[in-house]
Amino acid sequence: MLTNTGIIESRLAVDFPGNQDYAIYASLGDDVITNSGTIKGIVDLTKGNDTYHGELGSVLFGYISLGDGQDSAYGGAGTEVFYGGLGDDLIDGGGGLDTVAFDHAATVDLRLTTAQNTGEGMDTLIHIENLTGSAGKDTFIGDDGANRLEGRHGDDTLTGNGGNDVLLPGAGNNVVDGGAGIDTVSYEDRTYGVIIDLSLAGPQAVGPNHTDTLQNIENVIGGEAGDLLKGDAGNNVLTGGKGDDTLDGRGGVNTAVFSGKAADYSIQSLEGGGLFFKVQDKVSGRDGTDTLSNIRFAQFADKTVVLSNTAPASLTLSASAVAENTPAGTTVATVSATDADGDAITYALTDPTGTFKLDGTKLVLLKAPDYETGPHAYELTLTATDAYGLARSETVTVTVTDVADTPAGGGGGSSGGAGNPSGPVALSLRGTARVDRLTGADGHDVLKGLSGHDRLYGGAGKDVLYGGAGQDIFVFDAKFNKKTNLDKIADFTVKDDTLWLENSLFKANKSLYAAIKKGSEAKPAKMASKFFTVGDKAKDANDFFIYDKKTGVLSYDADGSGSKAAVEIATLKKGLKLTEKDFFFI
Repeated sequence: MLTNTGIIESRLAVDFPGNQDYAIYASLGDDVITNSGTIKGIVDLTKGNDTYHGELGSVLFGYISLGDGQDSAYGGAGTEVFYGGLGDDLIDGGGGLDTVAFDHAATVDLRLTTAQNTGEGMDTLIHIENLTGSAGKDTFIGDDGANRLEGRHGDDTLTGNGGNDVLLPGAGNNVVDGGAGIDTVSYEDRTYGVIIDLSLAGPQAVGPNHTDTLQNIENVIGGEAGDLLKGDAGNNVLTGGKGDDTLDGRGGVNTAVFSGKAADYSIQSLEGGGLFFKVQDKVSGRDGTDTLSNIRFAQFADKTVVLSNTAPASLTLSASAVAENTPAGTTVATVSATDADGDAITYALTDPTGTFKLDGTKLVLLKAPDYETGPHAYELTLTATDAYGLARSETVTVTVTDVADTPAGGGGGSSGGAGNPSGPVALSLRGTARVDRLTGADGHDVLKGLSGHDRLYGGAGKDVLYGGAGQDIFVFDAKFNKKTNLDKIADFTVKDDTLWLENSLFKANKSLYAAIKKGSEAKPAKMASKFFTVGDKAKDANDFFIYDKKTGVLSYDADGSGSKAAVEIATLKKGLKLTEKDFFFI
């Protein structure tokens, strides 16, 4: 029995790893070795029924050879290599990436965690990721993890199954099936140039007296001389390695891999289109000069370079019009583009008016457009950018369509119920190009006169009134009350529009009622100049109507002197040159 809690090493192992330098060479009996420290070199248990416990230790610069007999080995958290030898062995790799190697022709299925006939005995392999074969005919089957299956010499069969596997068929006539996942066939141990064509399903001549059948392989690693590596219709990664290699990705989006940093290479575009390049390694004896065709990316040790890229195209908007009054938050269109390289595309929007935003590919309203007051069209700039920074921009126009307004709510009742809001119903009324008379109700109405000389009666409620084009009249015929009856006249112009005041509104104010001229709709009466002033309050005893240029508020002062608070009756635009000539009594 041997227990190690420190460091055991072969003095030669550090300087010459892998040259049969033994750190531990056990007896021919039944040995138990417990390694809780570090062993630098080979652990050879020789003959006997031996046990190795390395759960808390590590083996560096060597491997663990169990020898012949019924042996057990338990690895630690690091990377370990086990040779089982003849006999019925149990090998548990523990953590890390662990390998079991064979000296005799072996058949191993890593999906099994029970005893299986490997050719060297009824062996049980647990937590083993990688297999290394012999000079004989090996059959290795991986599990659903990432496996490295190395056949070495002989006519081997390597099956990766699930996971991203690396398969090294070695010399001989081999069958290599990557299975599911992104799998790589590697000829990195070849001293001659190999010829690989991933589009071929049957046997292909890889090198001198060497044929392989490759299935479900995505990536290829070449040998140490000039290789010819060809991909298929999928996305392939081709690594030429040493020598002057020729790499042809064919279809898909393909990558060539180089061992040095990008600054160590020169890249030259060749004639024949945008996917033909010569990549020369300026470091002698490393990657050589490779010729690339149908390769999009060059992957170096420090970064990946895009050899060819095409900007997005066909940048379009699914709809070019939006109906007025469409609520904010509504998706009104989607943006799309194509990319010949299949890259992911991100989209951006420039809208000087702040009316729209992009949410992914959705064009979303930030505020409801209005045909009468807002622009009839919005000019937007869309930009599509691919994953590597190439962009295309297009200017599109989204028009606002005019919609005939209809009364809002479910009917004319005011008591609520199904289909009816409680309280007065708000109306949305629209005129025509002719002379219209629009009369609101007691709710908060929206009246739009459009073109024509229109007459708008807001009635009670906080109404919004648009005269539109033409010489329009805004009529006040409901009792003034800032909280319940304060109208907004959105487009009043002094040049064309007038304000009419119902005589009866002033009966309670006997002095004013007696002083005003009583007009009618048929014959409106002008307001006397003494009744109107501009400012924020009354200036004398006759200033009954006050317009504040700074706020746009029109007020009624019942006593005309400012001794009591005035009542706001409407808001107009700021800075109007309003006078008594804009007012009439009816």
